[in-house]
Amino acid sequence: ETYSVDEGGTLTQTGSTGWLNPSWKHRQLLTVSGVTFTAGMADTPLLVKLHATATDAVNIDYGLTQNAGQDLRFVDTSGNLLAYEIESWNESGYSYVWVQLPASSGGSLWMYYDNPLAPAGQTPTAVWGTDSVVVAHLNNNFSDSSGSGNNGTASSTTFGGGISGNSAVFNGSSSTVHIPAGSSVDNVFVGGATASAWINPAGWGEGGLFTGYGRILDKASGTFSGSNADGWNIELAGSGSTGYLALEYGFSGNEGKWHTPNGSIQLNQWQQITVVYDATSSSNTPKIYINGVEQSLTRTSTPSGTPRSDAGMDLTIGNFASSTSRTFDGRIEEVRITKDILTAAEITAQYRLASAGFLSSGPAQTGPAGLLANDSDAESSPLTTSVVTGPTHAASFTLNTDGSFTYVHDGSETTFDSFTYAVTDADGAVATATATLTINPVNDAPTSIQLSNKTVAENSPASIVGLLSTTDSDPGDTSTYSVSDTRFTISGGALQLKSGVALDFETEPTISLTVTSTDSGGLSVTRAFTLNVLDRNDAPTGMTLSGGSVAENSAVGTVVGQITAIDPDAVDSHTWSIVGGNAGNAFAINATTGVITVRTPAALDFETATSIAVGVRTTDSGGATWTSIVTIQVTNANELFAVTAPISVSIAEDSGNHTYSAVPLFVDPDAGDTATYEVLQTTGPAGALSQLVVNSTTGEVNVTPGLNYNGTVTITVRATDSHGLRATKNVELVVTPVNDAPVINPFTIRADFARTLTITQTMLLTSASDIDGDALTATIIGNPEFGTLINNGDGTWTYSAPSS
Repeated sequence: ETYSVDEGGTLTQTGSTGWLNPSWKHRQLLTVSGVTFTAGMADTPLLVKLHATATDAVNIDYGLTQNAGQDLRFVDTSGNLLAYEIESWNESGYSYVWVQLPASSGGSLWMYYDNPLAPAGQTPTAVWGTDSVVVAHLNNNFSDSSGSGNNGTASSTTFGGGISGNSAVFNGSSSTVHIPAGSSVDNVFVGGATASAWINPAGWGEGGLFTGYGRILDKASGTFSGSNADGWNIELAGSGSTGYLALEYGFSGNEGKWHTPNGSIQLNQWQQITVVYDATSSSNTPKIYINGVEQSLTRTSTPSGTPRSDAGMDLTIGNFASSTSRTFDGRIEEVRITKDILTAAEITAQYRLASAGFLSSGPAQTGPAGLLANDSDAESSPLTTSVVTGPTHAASFTLNTDGSFTYVHDGSETTFDSFTYAVTDADGAVATATATLTINPVNDAPTSIQLSNKTVAENSPASIVGLLSTTDSDPGDTSTYSVSDTRFTISGGALQLKSGVALDFETEPTISLTVTSTDSGGLSVTRAFTLNVLDRNDAPTGMTLSGGSVAENSAVGTVVGQITAIDPDAVDSHTWSIVGGNAGNAFAINATTGVITVRTPAALDFETATSIAVGVRTTDSGGATWTSIVTIQVTNANELFAVTAPISVSIAEDSGNHTYSAVPLFVDPDAGDTATYEVLQTTGPAGALSQLVVNSTTGEVNVTPGLNYNGTVTITVRATDSHGLRATKNVELVVTPVNDAPVINPFTIRADFARTLTITQTMLLTSASDIDGDALTATIIGNPEFGTLINNGDGTWTYSAPSS
């Protein structure tokens, strides 16, 4: 025995269990359709039609059978041998075999063949049962297969085609087959019997093609034509193209006659006819079936009395027993008489099991499998197997007595194995043989993957992680790799990050991925790996400012906000510096904490700039930096007036009312703010000012110096904004002196008539005064009405009074 199995594979061979015998090497499953098998149904003969290739037969390879079919065996599905009869064997054409099919088979059976040493196995009498008295196939002979010895003698008959090989051909005038009278065939219907035959009438029998009577079976002393007779007959009758089947039976009183409907029998086609009758029954009514279908009967003569004996007459096929005046015209075969009342189901089964089209076959199966497949026994004895020496390279091995075995190869790189077994027949004779096993090398799947390194640094695109290797039991096999994580690639057996791909320890400290190794045969193994991402110093990536606003004019050291670095390294430390912007050096930053404070309050002027951009740089512990511009918002604050430089206002003495604005004295940084104005006090001599009025809304100041006053007066003005902040400003009012005209009052100088009077400056200035205290000089600008006045040129005048 020679077998092959794949490396590491399993070889299972079924044995002879379920097989008839190891000596038979082929079988086919035969299946009957269209037949209902019921409990209590008698065993029914099945016609098995064999041919090498014909589609209307079970195909069989005649080259695998003995030359007369001696090695045929039929077995039901339970393993029971079934009786069979080979009616005819023709290896160049059709062969016909009758098999006793039990109802318990369910319509399935096995046909075994291919055993050159098998003895002939057919047992015809067992096929037909002990109740059968005539089984005449009429296939090239007239012998009886029932075992009752009721063989026939023919006259003027030939053979032609039938349903199971050949059939007897009756000429319609003289043909006959006689079966001698005897106890087995005499009075068969007394107590009940069933008679059947297959017929193919060419005409209605003796009397012409289209009219006459043709006997199928006859065991009667007369023709029953107008008179009673001993015995019985089954005949055709008809005229033209229509005919019927009739049963005639002699009784001691009146004969009985029954027939089927006219037209129930057809010319020139095969039909099975069956008559079931018990001449002693109380009903005394037969049943007639055509092709398994019960027919309605017409009784033309009512029997009376007791059945008349037919013991003196031969059983005749195809004619009248006592002469040849009722010759059948056509073909007859498969004549059967059984002393049993068959049921309708059994009759239908007999018809169908003998008809074409109700039997199918499966493909030929070789066997048995296993070690007994090539073994046989001269006596066709059952064989068993046992282990003599087991295989060397089996992971497991089991050999059963029916020759079945299971061999599991151990997966080693071996190419050959064997075991020795013994075959023992029923008599204990033993033969040994060796089974050889060819181990077919197979591609073994790789079993594992190794990675030389499982760490990778963050921020390192295209870096190689490690080298991959595969464990594969096939020497020299090559592997290709694939990785589940699309961030990685495998090149030259190395697992590496793709170009442009960087990892981040802070967000993903470990990476889980799978690598698949596929060998040259397409088999693969997949293994999961966990890569540890190594932490590296990451540069800061940004910064945030908390707070970030400050009121204008805030004091030095006022906290503005705090800068916080955005750094992938969660535990890194940072220092801080201001590297740009920062107009007016407004802010300072704590190098350690990142806190921004006010450095120059004057640089914080909302009205000048509402925000100040500051360039801030952070440096981590690894020296990596990040620079951002942060914008600090300057918020508006209510500011005190800015007072202008000291101011002096000059007006001329006695120049009347003067107006000036106090608004320019106070500059409010808060654009749009409003102010009210007032004079708090004045500093100067009493009467220095005759009027001082301030418009509180417009800031207009009206001032009038006192009459003839000159000198300095200090006026203190206060401005108050809408938020209540106040500022004061001293305005120095300088009244510049002007030359006031002297004042002279009328006065009298007395002069005597006719006398001369010198008028001096003293005399003239006696009533004169000057507010400015200036020195006065008097000048006489008119002439006296009386007398004469002479200017002496020295500031004196000489007046000469009139004489009267």
